[in-house]
Amino acid sequence: MESYWISWYHHPDDGPFELHTPWWVSGFTMEEIQRDTIVAAVQAESVEAAWEVIHQSYDTRPTRIETRFCEPLGDREPFSERFPRGDWMKWPADA
Repeated sequence: MESYWISWYHHPDDGPFELHTPWWVSGFTMEEIQRDTIVAAVQAESVEAAWEVIHQSYDTRPTRIETRFCEPLGDREPFSERFPRGDWMKWPADA
């Protein structure tokens, strides 16, 4: 299992998602319909599997997630001053 730092634009029409690994809203788009910029840390076997974790976190599978990036996190923790650890966050994911 590898750790990935992953980001996408969350469109309001995609509905809610529930992800227990660390995630944050890091910004938003300045368009007619505002989309939140989400960053998260997930554990998966591959980049494709990491994106599948994100898709499966939605109540209804979104058809148009606009991806930003997915890159290996390595042994680093995803937490920082900008991205503090919340009490609800499980990391590593199997903890």
